[in-house]
Amino acid sequence: MQNIDAPKPQSPAPITDAPPHSFITRLLRQTSRLVLALIDFPFRFVFGRDLFISYSRSDSREYAPNLVLALQKRMPKLSCYLDRWIAPPSGKLPLSLKLQLRWCSMLVVICTKNAID
Repeated sequence: MQNIDAPKPQSPAPITDAPPHSFITRLLRQTSRLVLALIDFPFRFVFGRDLFISYSRSDSREYAPNLVLALQKRMPKLSCYLDRWIAPPSGKLPLSLKLQLRWCSMLVVICTKNAID
């Protein structure tokens, strides 16, 4: 009879990829997103618009309102929000504008060559 050594059991490798609190952190983030979505849901229907239209005032001052009129002529129940705010150079947007962006169903951005430059 041959003496065959059985392989020694290996201890499980320690998990070093993620700290132990990462699961809890992810769970808390997902839960908070769900709660915020549930809170935000009614506001979207009460205060939200179907379309949020953003445009450069220097280039599309006439085009954007005409676009809204043409869309509302085809779909009378369509509600639109025209972005008439001029964002300051710091990039901070007013809260009312942020809320309109958040609650809209669709974002339409009118881009022109001058708006990009």
